[in-house]
Amino acid sequence: MNHSLSGSANASEKKIKFPLAVKAIMIDLDGTLSEAMARVAAEVERRKIIRAIRDAGGDRARAADMLQVGYKALHSKMKDLGIDADARG
Repeated sequence: MNHSLSGSANASEKKIKFPLAVKAIMIDLDGTLSEAMARVAAEVERRKIIRAIRDAGGDRARAADMLQVGYKALHSKMKDLGIDADARG
């Protein structure tokens, strides 16, 4: 589903895409705002990495390129987030 940013019917107008469904995530709100935000950021990173690996057909080098991070940084982040090295989504 696309929604235009303006009311015109101009073919060159920018579009915004909205997902049809968003998976709910349980958010632990205990602790400070900073701690809660760190948990949310980690979950977003985890999901982005898993999606990139899946979209890259399991090719972690390609997934790193897609995420615009280095190969070693991707592996380090996967380890930090507890993502299995064989993850394919």
